[in-house]
Amino acid sequence: MRDLIGFTDPAGFEHELCYGQLVVPGSFRPGRAMSGFVTAGQGLGHIVLIVPDLAESLDFYRGALGFRVSDEIDMHGNRLVFFHVNPRHHSLAIMGMPGLHHLMLQVGGVDDVGVAHDLCPDRGVPIAMTLGRHTNDRMLSFYLRSPSGFEIEYGWGADTVDDEDRWVVTHMRSTSIWGHRPGDAREPGCVEPVA
Repeated sequence: MRDLIGFTDPAGFEHELCYGQLVVPGSFRPGRAMSGFVTAGQGLGHIVLIVPDLAESLDFYRGALGFRVSDEIDMHGNRLVFFHVNPRHHSLAIMGMPGLHHLMLQVGGVDDVGVAHDLCPDRGVPIAMTLGRHTNDRMLSFYLRSPSGFEIEYGWGADTVDDEDRWVVTHMRSTSIWGHRPGDAREPGCVEPVA
C-alpha cells in the first residue's frame, strides 16, 4: 500500500485508512469450493459498532467522514443507524451502547450460506442467530459466534444503494422479515455492561 493513517473515533474505536493497496488477482484461495465473496466496489462487508454516545458518533461519521444514512431500525428500544459509503446497503451501523456487535461477510451464492450454516454444528461453531432475511437490505444470512465473543454475519443477496436514484431513508421497527431467531450460542462476551 502507498500510505496509511490511523485515528480514534469518539467511541474509542481505532480505525485505519489506506490507499494504493497492492492487488494480486487470484491470490485468495478459500478453504472449500465456493462462489467467492462480494467485495468489488463495495469493500469487505459491514461492521456494527455499539457506541456509548450515539449523537456524537452520528456527527462524527456523517460530518467528519462523510458517511450517508441508509436506514434506521428501532431495536428493542435502541436506535440502530445504517451508513453507506458506496453501493453496499451499509458498510457501518451504530447503536448507542459500548462494544462490538458483529462483522458481516457477503458471499456470491446462496448455496455458500447453506453449506456454511451446515458446517457450523458439524465443527462445533455456535450459531448466535438462525437463518433469516433482514428488513432493510434484504440480506439472507445467519450469525455465528467468533472465539473472541463477537458475531460474524454470513450472508448473500443484499440490496445495494444508488444515491443517483434518490435513495429514500426508511425507518423500520424490526430487523428481520423472518428468521434470525436465537441460536445455541450463549450470551456474547463482547458487549460491555452499561453502568
